[in-house]
Amino acid sequence: MSILLAVFTLTISVTQCTIITQVDLNGHGIFLVNNNTTFLRGTNYIRLLNASVHVTFESDLYPLWDIENALKQMHNYGYNYIRLFLDCPTLCSGFSLSSPGIPMRYTKNVIDFLLRASTYRIAVMLTASWNPANYQSIVNSYPIPANVTGINMIIFHSGQAAAKAQFF
Repeated sequence: MSILLAVFTLTISVTQCTIITQVDLNGHGIFLVNNNTTFLRGTNYIRLLNASVHVTFESDLYPLWDIENALKQMHNYGYNYIRLFLDCPTLCSGFSLSSPGIPMRYTKNVIDFLLRASTYRIAVMLTASWNPANYQSIVNSYPIPANVTGINMIIFHSGQAAAKAQFF
């Protein structure tokens, strides 16, 4: 229950602020959070298998990563922002589920990472390319748009957007 409360509190604290994005004369982004200038400095956080497959949250592999020291080192470098990829083979295959949903073990790994990052005051942007296969019923409940194929379906197919909203 304390983890859910922490995630809920984190969500509330993020949604209760005003974020303004501007561009300075040199073309650099300026971010104002509650009228305070905020500079984002960060990186992508990716654990790969065979140099190409995202596996950060694979349930069997997650405990092997030295996440604590990686976050500590990022904090020491002055990083305050990470883009974190949720993609992994288990997610893409639909977690072996037949309907939309996310296994608790996967969810706990994501929450663990978010809590660790918050300890080091590092904001995390969660991202995923494709929807899990077990969300395909949501995608299929929407018509396929004309003249849209391939990777463009992620952005321009209403079903993909609805499935992504359900997933997140």
